[in-house]
Amino acid sequence: MFPPSAAWYPELRGKPIQPAELPFCEAVPTTAEEMLMYYGFCPEANPHDRLTLDISVPDGPRAAEIEVMLRLYGMSTEHSLRPAVIRPGEDSAEPPLGVWAALGLLPPQLFRCLRLFLSEDLDLLDLDAAPGQGGQLEVDLQVLATIEELLQGLLTPLVDESDRTTSSSRPLWWPFFGDIVQAFRASQRDLLEANLHDAIRLRARLELEAAADDAADDLPIAKRQKLDTENQVVFRSKKRLAASLTSRCFAVLL
Repeated sequence: MFPPSAAWYPELRGKPIQPAELPFCEAVPTTAEEMLMYYGFCPEANPHDRLTLDISVPDGPRAAEIEVMLRLYGMSTEHSLRPAVIRPGEDSAEPPLGVWAALGLLPPQLFRCLRLFLSEDLDLLDLDAAPGQGGQLEVDLQVLATIEELLQGLLTPLVDESDRTTSSSRPLWWPFFGDIVQAFRASQRDLLEANLHDAIRLRARLELEAAADDAADDLPIAKRQKLDTENQVVFRSKKRLAASLTSRCFAVLL
């Protein structure tokens, strides 16, 4: 606790607080990791929490080209996941497809970065198009599947508590700091699950839209096939009728 203006005047740090004097404490948005490391506690809900992902450019002949594209678009390979202010399932309103808000909690720059990594033809790539737009639906579905796999991998050690079930497998510091560490693990698990939920939801919506588009494209073909079948039935009926009439005519003539 510091007196007023101590944050701006370091020489005032350590000055005793006088009676009736308003104490001052500098507070800034802090992640759960920083709170655990510097203050020794972790809140259950922290809207300022972030989990930073650092993804590497894939090796291969396209690595140099991808590096150039990253610099050209000013894109970083570090991306921050944020927690859900409203837990998954509590908000029924979904943003429409065709806008970047459809990503939910997922960082748009992470999506654009993975789109760049996974695209086979960079000349046809449109990094500014919203998810599922610009003729990139197939690539975007791969991006979402990659994000799901990445988040699932990060979640696995946080969900698996089998190594903490017995006291013999716990570290010596567990009786003193176990509850705090568990609170931190729970906060990171909630953050990852919220982002994973949005990735799964968006992929399902895009797949449903793709299936609807395919059905719409196949509809004229189905109609033509139906008409062809009906025409064949009518043709066979007329042919049988003509054959019957011909037989009758021959019978009359004979």
